[in-house]
Amino acid sequence: MSNLDIVPRDAHDPGYTSLAYKADGSEFVSVGSDSTIRIFKTSPEERYGDPIEINYISGNLETVVANKDHFAASGEKGQVILGDAKTNKILKPLFRSTVPVRCLAFNVSGTKLAVATDENAIRMVLLTDISRTVNIRGHTKGVKCIIFDPRGTLLLSLGCEGDLRVWDISPETSEPKCIKHYPGAVKPTHEDDTMNGILAWSLDGSYFAAPGKDCDVIIYERTTWKQKGVLSGAHVEPVTCLTWSKVGDCIATSSADCQIIIWDVSTLKVITKYTVSMEPSCLEWSPTKNELSLADKYGQVLTVDNAGTVNPNIRGPPKKNGLFVSENPTGIEEALEKLFNDDDVADDDDNDNDDIDMMDLLDTADDFVVDDDGAGYTEHNAEKEMVQKKLEPLRKRPEAPRAPRVDFTPHPIVHPGETPFHKTSGNKDNVPEVGDRRYLAFDMFGVIYTIFHGAYSIVNVEFHDLTDHKNFHFRDFDHHHIAALGRKGAAFGSKSRKDEKEDDDDEEDNDEEKRVPSTVHYRPLDKGANRLEWTVPLPDGEEIETVAINDFSVIATTTAGFVRIFSLSGTQTHLFHLKQVVSSVASADMLMLMHSPNQSANNIHHIEYRLMNTDTFETIQVGSLPLNSKKKLTWAGFSENLQPAVCDSAGVVFILHQPRRLGQALWVPVFDGPATAVRRERTERYWPIGLLKEELMCLILRGKNMFPYFPRPQVNSAELMMPTTQLDTETGRLEEKFLRTKIIATHEKEEIILDGGDENAIKKMDLEMDKTLLQLIQLACKAEKHDRVLDLSSALSSARSIDAAIKIASHFNLSRLAEHITRIKESKFMDDSMFDGFSMQAHHGTQSFSTKRSSRDVDDDMHSSSSQAFHKRTRPM
Repeated sequence: MSNLDIVPRDAHDPGYTSLAYKADGSEFVSVGSDSTIRIFKTSPEERYGDPIEINYISGNLETVVANKDHFAASGEKGQVILGDAKTNKILKPLFRSTVPVRCLAFNVSGTKLAVATDENAIRMVLLTDISRTVNIRGHTKGVKCIIFDPRGTLLLSLGCEGDLRVWDISPETSEPKCIKHYPGAVKPTHEDDTMNGILAWSLDGSYFAAPGKDCDVIIYERTTWKQKGVLSGAHVEPVTCLTWSKVGDCIATSSADCQIIIWDVSTLKVITKYTVSMEPSCLEWSPTKNELSLADKYGQVLTVDNAGTVNPNIRGPPKKNGLFVSENPTGIEEALEKLFNDDDVADDDDNDNDDIDMMDLLDTADDFVVDDDGAGYTEHNAEKEMVQKKLEPLRKRPEAPRAPRVDFTPHPIVHPGETPFHKTSGNKDNVPEVGDRRYLAFDMFGVIYTIFHGAYSIVNVEFHDLTDHKNFHFRDFDHHHIAALGRKGAAFGSKSRKDEKEDDDDEEDNDEEKRVPSTVHYRPLDKGANRLEWTVPLPDGEEIETVAINDFSVIATTTAGFVRIFSLSGTQTHLFHLKQVVSSVASADMLMLMHSPNQSANNIHHIEYRLMNTDTFETIQVGSLPLNSKKKLTWAGFSENLQPAVCDSAGVVFILHQPRRLGQALWVPVFDGPATAVRRERTERYWPIGLLKEELMCLILRGKNMFPYFPRPQVNSAELMMPTTQLDTETGRLEEKFLRTKIIATHEKEEIILDGGDENAIKKMDLEMDKTLLQLIQLACKAEKHDRVLDLSSALSSARSIDAAIKIASHFNLSRLAEHITRIKESKFMDDSMFDGFSMQAHHGTQSFSTKRSSRDVDDDMHSSSSQAFHKRTRPM
């Protein structure tokens, strides 16, 4: 339509973007992932000018709010800043949270600011005295959205657990009180999900809107707290943003289906649809005109002029079919005729690239007002028929293609060695029945599995080697759902649950049920020397997500985004925040945390890892996991030599090469499951439990089995083999063996140096690699590939090995090649002590060598010394 324009602005870097209009509508404030606050003019004459930029705090900014006097912004770092709306200057830091801030809201008078964070409490800060803060508690998880009503006496809040609450904040109450509780009004969400601006009040405060569970929006009445209408049937994904127009009874909604839908509240019908290329992260109506602005995850801000088409005077009492009926019923007809005049129809017919979905608009044009009681709302039928005839050519136009659907499903949490319940009854649901069992942990040390018995479970801990430890079991009333097994003990985690000891009383909606908190539990394997088990409950609303254990610590990650590290005695020794932890594994004194810093899209996951020492709390390495295309992480652990390893959903196992050299670590594939099955001529899958120097320790799954079965299956091994080229030839196999051995030996040497180990072990590893190289040299001499022989000879680690290479060349009568190899020996080994004063008889005479160490060897020793000083750590005794 000619009177509907979309104005795009590149506001921020790609990422979560939010905006808020100032009270007079002359400007709006936007924030994004580039840590910058930008202020844009909204008038047609100034909207294309450069914005005002404010750089004050670091980190991704996720929320902003504005009124006539101030604006406030915050984000993942938790710092809330206050600005002057008139001068566009920062006034002061207002509040500091230890967790990300998700939503801000000014009260009507503008004297207070409510702050919603990933904690389960809402903070209300007095602007004139920031030391006066009121905590509003009731949600069991982080709070996603908050909004004050236009009358200034109520506060709406929505938590990640899905509960909607109404709080009385009127001056007559001594403290905020929950006066209405809608448990489970919305599906539970993660703290990082896009659902921050999803509550809205009508202009007079008589109604409020919130998302429902079925891709819909529920409209509630203030006086009765009951549902008065549902906006449904348009979105195919849950609603993530909604806003109520300030100049008319329109509601705008958006979701992950990339549709923006304008609803007529009077009829609960769709007025207009827009299709965009990226899911919006924020929607806002202008407070003074019929203008809608949206921010998306590309960092763009789009402004739609004349977005709503409903008469702004529609604010009447509720009726049985629609939510409202116009006090001026002919106003709709006048708006309809004005909207579809001759010029507009002609203009639209030429504008095939308009983002608005014209077919949906035409289909709903007849439903602006429904004459449901014969009161004469649908007069002027003749005029309407004339308008519809003019629109008939537009009805035959094909529907414009929609933007592709974007799926933002996060990466699932991975507990290595865990399986779902093995259903004894054949029932396919996830609810356990008496006798059902599942593995909680399965690794190189042993197995932990649980058997469900209704009110309790039986947890069994069994070991592969019974020399040092005996199998044991215990009765578990907490129903532990995750576990990890180490050399000194076992760690468990349990979910929060309803306290079954409390009597079940029929209480009012705002009464809270008593819950047993989520816990971290540790049981030592050796209970001598006063080593006792312990249990630590987590704070209310915080759930344990992963657990790991090594020789020094028990590590738990939680839904609050915290990594909590405990000593084996139960003392919390460290605490820090890490966003969306996917998995955690530990061994000796090492910990590897895998987390998703950004939202996954279309099943493409970007997972980062952090390698640290839990004894010194030093970060050793950071980087990304090797997940390509649509692959997922399925297993993680450490090799017997403390080398980090992961496995993806394609069955490929990677090890981290040079993990202690900061910035130089690389993931190297050492096992390809599908290729191994082909070589073995079998149809099977390999379920990793550990990694040795030459083999992957695993359980072999056949047929349709995706997880190991009961009783406990036998542990098998599969030979490691890197996916190098020409593996069907002897040369290719030898090259693969040398490369793999070299990569693993490099890590082993660094570990030996750090531990002050025996240098004979290093010499032994070098000798094994030299044997493989000499085999390759022999094959290259047969094929008369002289350059290849020289490259391989240069890689030999000892003078004796090079002597052997010279003999091989002489055996094949390659005298000139033998001379070149001799020169390599001269350049590498000029110190008699390196080869025990050895002198050799070459094919042309006798030569004595007094060699010196090459500069490369000297550099390696210098690096080893610096590595030992930089990465010094305590090894378990």
